[in-house]
Amino acid sequence: MENNTNKKTNNNISTENKTNADESKKKKIRFISKDSIKDLAIWLTVSLGLFLILEYLSRKSSFEKVQLFIKDNTYATVINILLILGITGIIFFFKHKKAVLWIISFLILGLGIVSRMILEFRGMPVAFMDLYALQDGLSIASRFINAKMIMIAIVIIAFFVIGLVFMWKLDKKSQRFNGISNIIAWVLSILVFVVSIGPIKAKGIMHNIGWDVQAAYELNGFVYSILDSYFGYLRKPPEGYSKEAIAKIREEVDKKAAEDKRTIKKGKDVPNVVMVQLEGFMDPTKIPNVNLSIDPLPNFRKLAEKNTSGYMNVPTTGGGTARTEFEVITGNNFDNLLSGEIPYTSIVKEKTSNSLATALKKQGFTAHALHNFKGNFYNRNKGFKNLGYDTFTSVEYMNGLEYTALNWPKDYVLTDYMKKALDSTKGKDFITTVSVQGHSSYPMEKVNEDYPCKITGNIDEKYKNQLYYYCEQVREMDEFVKQFNDMLLQRKKETGEDTIVLYYGDHMPYLDYLYDGEEYLNRYKSPYTYFATFDIPKEENAITDSFQAGTELLKLGGVEYGPIEKLHAYLRNDKDYLKKVQLVEYDILFGEKYYLKDNEIQKKNTIKMGIDDIKINSAKAKGDILTVEGQNFTARSFVCLNEKMLETKMESPSKLTAKLNGELKKGDTITVKQLGDHDAELSSIKEFKIK
Repeated sequence: MENNTNKKTNNNISTENKTNADESKKKKIRFISKDSIKDLAIWLTVSLGLFLILEYLSRKSSFEKVQLFIKDNTYATVINILLILGITGIIFFFKHKKAVLWIISFLILGLGIVSRMILEFRGMPVAFMDLYALQDGLSIASRFINAKMIMIAIVIIAFFVIGLVFMWKLDKKSQRFNGISNIIAWVLSILVFVVSIGPIKAKGIMHNIGWDVQAAYELNGFVYSILDSYFGYLRKPPEGYSKEAIAKIREEVDKKAAEDKRTIKKGKDVPNVVMVQLEGFMDPTKIPNVNLSIDPLPNFRKLAEKNTSGYMNVPTTGGGTARTEFEVITGNNFDNLLSGEIPYTSIVKEKTSNSLATALKKQGFTAHALHNFKGNFYNRNKGFKNLGYDTFTSVEYMNGLEYTALNWPKDYVLTDYMKKALDSTKGKDFITTVSVQGHSSYPMEKVNEDYPCKITGNIDEKYKNQLYYYCEQVREMDEFVKQFNDMLLQRKKETGEDTIVLYYGDHMPYLDYLYDGEEYLNRYKSPYTYFATFDIPKEENAITDSFQAGTELLKLGGVEYGPIEKLHAYLRNDKDYLKKVQLVEYDILFGEKYYLKDNEIQKKNTIKMGIDDIKINSAKAKGDILTVEGQNFTARSFVCLNEKMLETKMESPSKLTAKLNGELKKGDTITVKQLGDHDAELSSIKEFKIK
């Protein structure tokens, strides 16, 4: 019996030793093995496949363009493949390699698909800076996403989950490390990239094109471009930046300013200065192979024939309104900023900077901004504040709104609110107005049969439908231009005040006909012209770039230049003009502000939301309904009782009703808040106390 027991014990020990030996053998890391060769092959194949798919997506599903990229941009091709290898190579540190690779691949491809969708909607791919405007993008996503897209997304997510479960099971018996050779291969891919990228960039083979994001992606490849849009966020002083260099530029500017014989208007002769940015505005009669039954732009065309007009280079196409807006307002060249940057969400979100508003306020102007869309979209409420504006009237402060078939606010309403801005002060006013009516997307199905401008021509029906809708929007925008001009002429008769206006388009509209295949028109040029209630000279080729627009506006109006406008006015023909602009721009936006004199530096600023004062005159409760009467309420006015927001309905601009959750008591406080996008508070009025 004892011998049998010993036998069993010995057998158990032998089995345990064998198991330990097997586990020890299993845990031993080899330099290379069959499994490591398989892992290496999967890694290389998937990474190469990801590269090809991403480039295919970013080049609008054109294999021909992918082939040309690989052939003509060999260095960029290698760099992008190395980057993908570097990202996917982390699988060698996981046991479930296939599952991790599946997750990484889906994330990368998901980014590529999203970028392609955004490219279709606005003409520019995704960049790191879009994260700063993610909420804004999601808030208008419903205008672009349809049921078919949602169904496709659900199918893709289901496919991902099923595939992940399958891959996880495949890796059930895998080891964390199958071979040192794979780790070495991964490290080598990173080292080759690090060693190569510097010389390649130094030779200009791969470089950033700040004003043309899509061109940068096509030149440099998708993965590199999207990562570069992040690392470029770490700003560095431009070559040659120093206190002495900036002082020399300012000395040169001041010397030429002293020699300028330009007539500057004084006193009552100084005009109000207005800039009107027209969303997605262009001349549809310039589109080839298309016939229009009427001219949709008779008023703009009449202005262009009489006054200085033309086309200026803008830093965006199809979308990215705030980029052109920022160039015009500040005089800064977007070439010196980051790919896809939205300055309101990055540069002037938290800090002040100089602009036309700050320059004209030094001369006694009051600065107003108007926009018939959401006040905190693109962080405009913070951006305008930090650029020196005194008031900002966004759609949350407007009544009398009309809407397009796609629910964009029409521009007619802007005339009334620009008049209110002009009438709100006794002195001179500077107004920046940003319209929204012409915003994309443009429907491929006909939305109305009664638009007066009919479209004919040898183009697809879907393109005709887009043009049909678009032409109606620009026709009404053109009527708005006339409406505003007529108001200014009438106002001059009543007040004697002169006004000069710059009208310009922010970017080319994203019409598929202009972006699919052949490029019919320059995608980075927008029309501009002027109107004035007094005689202004007509000049040829006055503006080449949108960052020069403000300078030309002040020149034609006989208004004194600000410090940035002086730079453009006096050094524009200098051979090193753009380099000097770059140095001064960096100095003012990110540097030590050596260029600015003490009284020119923008200090902390306050801004009033809306022109009209919102007031509460009385508050009464009947049953569970609270009625608040007052002045200048809008659809975005919300009643708050003791700081708690109530369900509110605007009955009229002088009356709000809200649903109470209990009785109204003596000492309760009522206020009205204006809420913007995502129900963010834009402003709140003084509390009204129940007596």
